[in-house]
Amino acid sequence: MIEPEVAFMNIDQDMDLAENFIEYIVGRVLTNRKTELDTLKRDTTFLKKTKSPFPKISYDEAHDVLNKEGI
Repeated sequence: MIEPEVAFMNIDQDMDLAENFIEYIVGRVLTNRKTELDTLKRDTTFLKKTKSPFPKISYDEAHDVLNKEGI
């Protein structure tokens, strides 16, 4: 989980920062570690789709989804 703590940002700005961070890291891994991913025979199709903005749901919605799945 990425939870950046920054001054003078609201929650939406903080989530945007986290999304950009994730997108950057995944992109760097796909670019700089392609050989290793190929050696491990990893399917990177899903990772290549990592683009912000990510879908967002409220805490209550997440809670309901997890309860529905028995988690």
